[in-house]
Amino acid sequence: MYFQSEVVFSAPSGGINRAAGIIHGVSIARIGTAKGHDGFIDKTFLMQVVDMAATRSQGIKARFGHPNMCSTALGSYLGRFHNYSYSGDKVTADLHLDESARNSPNGNLFEYVLNMAESNPDMFGASLVFESDEFAVTETEVDGKKKSQRYFRLKELRATDIVDEPAATDGLFSADTLPALATQFLDENPSLAELIFSKPESA
Repeated sequence: MYFQSEVVFSAPSGGINRAAGIIHGVSIARIGTAKGHDGFIDKTFLMQVVDMAATRSQGIKARFGHPNMCSTALGSYLGRFHNYSYSGDKVTADLHLDESARNSPNGNLFEYVLNMAESNPDMFGASLVFESDEFAVTETEVDGKKKSQRYFRLKELRATDIVDEPAATDGLFSADTLPALATQFLDENPSLAELIFSKPESA
């Protein structure tokens, strides 16, 4: 089953090399909840991300936005993430933009992403897309009632998506188009998206 982490909006910590098209120290995931799911991300999961990324010499795919059935992945490829590391409560990595992103069907994503990271870091967000079919479960007692909490365990690392805030998507990506609205709805209701993907004939 596929999941995505909450979007982390944070200024890149390692600087930007415009000439090389590299954004260093992008925060891609941190300890906390996974968006719309009854599950949490902990240090163990983040270390699994770092370890798995280290086995991928080609890097981990980076896309712009969250492609789904209403928002195709075509034209969203940005490049690849390298040098994953864990520090504090989060994982960071370096985004190496690909030259093909300059001529995307959606415009010059290469320059757009560089400009966003440089000039508007508060709108520069990243979200981890991963596969998990296993959880670690802990139980705690709150006010005399037992409460269980599920922690994701990584099965497959799929991609890291770069996103901007919906209110800031005028221009290359309009938040007012039907596909954009449908995409936002599915992103905010992942359980419904999973049902549609698993049983398309019932949609």
